[in-house]
Amino acid sequence: MKIKNTFLQFMKKEKLNSYLSLITKKSTITFSIITLLAFCIFFNQASCRIIRSDLGAHIKFMKQHFEQGTRLDHPFFHYVTYYISQLFSFNLVATAIVILTLSVLISAIIIFLILNESLRNDYSENIILFFTFCLMIVSAIYLPFFNKNIYLGQSSPNVWHNPTTIVVKPFAFLSILLFIYLLNIENTKKFIIFSILEAALIAISISVKPNFFMSFFPAAYIFLLLRVNLFKKYFWKFTLISIPALAVLVWEYFMRFGEGGESKIIIDFLGVWSHYTPNVLVSLLLLIAFPISVLIFYFKKVIKNDYLVLSWLVFFIALIQYSIFAEAGRHHYHGNFGWGRQIILPMVFTFSVVEFMKLIKEPHGNKWGKYKKYFVSLCFSLHVISGLCYLVIMYITRSFH
Repeated sequence: MKIKNTFLQFMKKEKLNSYLSLITKKSTITFSIITLLAFCIFFNQASCRIIRSDLGAHIKFMKQHFEQGTRLDHPFFHYVTYYISQLFSFNLVATAIVILTLSVLISAIIIFLILNESLRNDYSENIILFFTFCLMIVSAIYLPFFNKNIYLGQSSPNVWHNPTTIVVKPFAFLSILLFIYLLNIENTKKFIIFSILEAALIAISISVKPNFFMSFFPAAYIFLLLRVNLFKKYFWKFTLISIPALAVLVWEYFMRFGEGGESKIIIDFLGVWSHYTPNVLVSLLLLIAFPISVLIFYFKKVIKNDYLVLSWLVFFIALIQYSIFAEAGRHHYHGNFGWGRQIILPMVFTFSVVEFMKLIKEPHGNKWGKYKKYFVSLCFSLHVISGLCYLVIMYITRSFH
């Protein structure tokens, strides 16, 4: 089976000029704006303490670990931040701000490359950069009469307050892209090299935050089952690739939930989620209005996009996990089983944009076809407007929620 593969096309480029040609004045300005926006948000979270976030807590965890030897459940962000600060003689706060800002920038670049490879034949650079910026700020649609909290209850495709979620996002993006890429490699040596890279990416992602792999691992097998001719060929290969990540996940599980751990996993169906929203279903629809409308209205097109199918599978697995499981004790209402859906949502949105933008170029067919496009466009616009509102509200209320 030949899979239409954006990442494969990207990897086949041989000349450096093809990459450098993407660095234009317009793209530089766009990424500078995104970088400045991210820097201002994180600076105000940490240095000025204008915006409440989890950054202060993670800085505290870092200091306690290196000064007092306290435990870190998933330490990648903390170790990288600490040792870079030591290497360059920066303070921890400044180093954390830089790392988080770079993580946002890398995510934006990945989204831009995906859109550019998929849409450049049909759309101008301005349009592609515009949608890149939009995808970096979209949030759940905000209806204050339904839920006064813009974030709690609905969550968001773009998380600004949690350092580990921000840092893990590029690893999640690349893991999805590379997984599909591996299904297209025939050369054994090349397959081994990129399999090692995939194994490293997902293992590192767990050491940053385990939620992505917890959803990605079962979703990948379901994806292979849906593509029946791929299952036998790649079942054991993907299992071998996942062994390092599984080892890290087991270690983290016993660190947090094993003997001497501070918590345990319980079944609490919709308990945490319903605590923050008047209606779980409405909150879910507000969160995914745009991509779910693309999925429903253009299902036959969507199922041909392997990236989008895999991203949706990861999201649905993550949604099930959040709906069923919770942590007992003081972490109960932290919603730590909900991070997986937020980590994968940017990919769901990105590839939904790719499919929808291609569909816009096709004839309406009839009035229903035109109305569908209007509705989907409206949903996306509301996500973008709500994302802008979220940024403003964070500064007005000095809170992420």
